[in-house]
Amino acid sequence: MAMNISVATATCEWSSSVLIDTLPWVLTSLVWAYMLMMLREFADWKDLDLFTDASFREVGVAMSFLLIHRATVAYGIYWEGRGAIGMAGVHARNIVRITCTFSKASEDRELLQAVIDTLGRHCILYFSALRLKLEDADEETTQSTLEPLLAAEEDKTTALPTLLVWISRDIHFMLSMGWIAPPQSGAIEGEISQLNAFTAGAMKVHTQPFPLPYQQLMAFGLLIFTLLIPVPFILDWRWYIGVPTAVATTFLFGIEYLARKLSAPFKVDAAAPGLGFFDMSAMDAALEKDVTGLVAAAATYNLEAQKQIYAAQYASKYSRIL
Repeated sequence: MAMNISVATATCEWSSSVLIDTLPWVLTSLVWAYMLMMLREFADWKDLDLFTDASFREVGVAMSFLLIHRATVAYGIYWEGRGAIGMAGVHARNIVRITCTFSKASEDRELLQAVIDTLGRHCILYFSALRLKLEDADEETTQSTLEPLLAAEEDKTTALPTLLVWISRDIHFMLSMGWIAPPQSGAIEGEISQLNAFTAGAMKVHTQPFPLPYQQLMAFGLLIFTLLIPVPFILDWRWYIGVPTAVATTFLFGIEYLARKLSAPFKVDAAAPGLGFFDMSAMDAALEKDVTGLVAAAATYNLEAQKQIYAAQYASKYSRIL
């Protein structure tokens, strides 16, 4: 029952439907189809009856391959973008998690905690700046959104390479102070490298358009095919020619417009006005919540107190090593 409700809801959600985008082309093809029908009936264009569906099938096969390939590639671009932004958040969390787990200081604990706080803020700042860049936010929106995170910084830049350097410098400072061991700092740098790699992947999806020659060929093929749709059906459908014409045009241009949407997965209006394919703001908020929790856990962790807890719970088994 729930599935039926979901299907019905999805079918009736016109604000996110590509059918609205196809409407001008459907109306144009209907005008063309009924113009041909009127010429046949009132101008004695009986030669239209000589056309068979052979040409329609030949062009249709070619168009089917082109459209299916375009839609498949576009769907791959969508998943590549979705995976890239998702993994960027994963590695930003891992940077803070590993640092909070393995950093320790016998002295200057307050300074260590301040550095961890700064590292967490830099990771949140980096992901937020990446999100805004992928959403094509203007400079004013970017600065106003990131202002709370940039308040403690002398440099108010939002350039992603610079923000990544800030994260690396935080780790290098803890390494130089002896608060974190070289193997762990290497693991964190690996996470930073992965964060940079997935950022590059997301930016590639965002900045590289679908090949223009392919789009031009598709547009030309769709135009020819749309002109041919009513011709082989006029004799059989007559004044009902609008039915096959509208259905075929809607389906063909629907796939084309769907592929266009999937090829730009980070647009804030990708699915519908004001609605993207996935809510990167929610991902941003979730990352901030998780990082804040990790930093708070690091601040309250006490090694000696933890030893006593372990000793009390497992005294008979672990008393020798504790």
